[in-house]
Amino acid sequence: MRFNTWRWIVLLSMVILLGALAACGGASKNAASPTATSVPPATATAAPPTATPAPPTATPLPPTPTPLPTDTPTAEATSAVDSDSVAMTVADWPTPPDATEVEISDETLSFKTALLLTDVAEFYRPVYESKGLDASCLEDVGDYTSISCSYSNGDMTISFFAFEGFADTEVEIEVINYGMESSVDSDELGVTEEEGLPLPNDHTGYSFEGGEFRRMIAVYSPSDVETLTAFFQTELASRGWTLDDSEATETETTLRFSGSDGELVVTLTPGDETEALLVLRNQAAAEEAGMLPPAGQARLYLVNFTEGELTVTIDGQTIDVPPSAGMESTSDAPMLDLPPGTYDVTTTVDGASVTDEIVVGADESWGLLLDEYGALPMQLY
Repeated sequence: MRFNTWRWIVLLSMVILLGALAACGGASKNAASPTATSVPPATATAAPPTATPAPPTATPLPPTPTPLPTDTPTAEATSAVDSDSVAMTVADWPTPPDATEVEISDETLSFKTALLLTDVAEFYRPVYESKGLDASCLEDVGDYTSISCSYSNGDMTISFFAFEGFADTEVEIEVINYGMESSVDSDELGVTEEEGLPLPNDHTGYSFEGGEFRRMIAVYSPSDVETLTAFFQTELASRGWTLDDSEATETETTLRFSGSDGELVVTLTPGDETEALLVLRNQAAAEEAGMLPPAGQARLYLVNFTEGELTVTIDGQTIDVPPSAGMESTSDAPMLDLPPGTYDVTTTVDGASVTDEIVVGADESWGLLLDEYGALPMQLY
C-alpha cells in the first residue's frame, strides 16, 4: 500500500513537471505573451525578442541630468559682472590658473603664484584696461622685484601690490567700489588704510617709499586743503596721534603730529588736485640703531655700489670708500656729519669724476649711493 502511494506521487510529480515545461515552450512561440518575463531562465535563452521592447523603457531616464551643467552659469555670471564695473567687487577679480593660498577678506584679495613679476603684470594689464584704470604701473617692471601702486577711475579704487620672492610671487589686490557703499553719505569723506596710515577714500592714487626708520606716502585727492586738514586731524587723533603744531602759507599747509611710532608730518599742497605728503620718522628706533646725527646736524653714509675703491669729495674733505662698503649694513659704511645745507659731491672712479648737488636738513640721515655715474641720495631718517 505504501509502495503504491509513493508510485502515484512520483507519477503525479512528473505530470506536473511536463505540464510546466509545455507551458514554457508555448511562451517561446508567442512574443507578445507577458508570462515570459515571470520565468527568468526562459527570458534569457528561449525568448530574445522579448528583450527588444525593454530598452525603450530605460531611454527616457538619461536626459534628466543633461540640463544641469555646473560650469556654464558660473562663466555667464562672471562675464556679466566684468561688463559692469559698478557691480564689481574684489571677489570678481581673476587670478592666474596656478594661484595658491587664495584668500578674500573684506575688500582684499591675496594669493601666491609661480609666475614672475613681469608675467603677473601682463596677466592683469587687460583687466586694468577693461575697467578704464591706468595700467602704467604694470609697465616696464622687468628691473624690479615688487610693484606697489593705486589708481581710481571715480567708480572704484584699485590698490595693487606684488612681490617676487625666490620661490613664488605674492600678490595683494584691494578693490574699493564706491558704487556699492550705499551706507556712506555721498557728501562725507571716507577713509582707507594704507601702510598703517589713514588716507581719504576719494584719492586718485598714491605712492609709497620707506624703510625701517622712515616712511613716506604721497597721495592725491580732489578734496580741497581745508577738507583734508580736517580729515587728517580727525583720523589721526582717533589713532592716538597728537597734533603738536600747524602752519599755513599761500603755498602749503603743514601739520606736525607725535605718537608712539614717532613723528608724523603731513604737508598739503593745493593744485588741480591736492597733494598730501605724509612723512613718518621713528626716532626711537633710529636712535637705538645709532642712526641719528648730533642735534641740528645731518649725517651721510657713503655706500659703494662698485667692486673697486672710489673717492668722494664733499665740503673740502676727500674720503676713500672701500669696495662694496655699506652694501650689507651702514655699520661698515664711511660716515660724515655736516651742518644742514646744499653741497657739491664729487665721486671719482678710475680717474673719472662726476659732481652732483645734494640738499640735507637738520636731524636727517642720508645714504649716498655711489658708483661711476655719481652720487644718488636716499633719505634713511
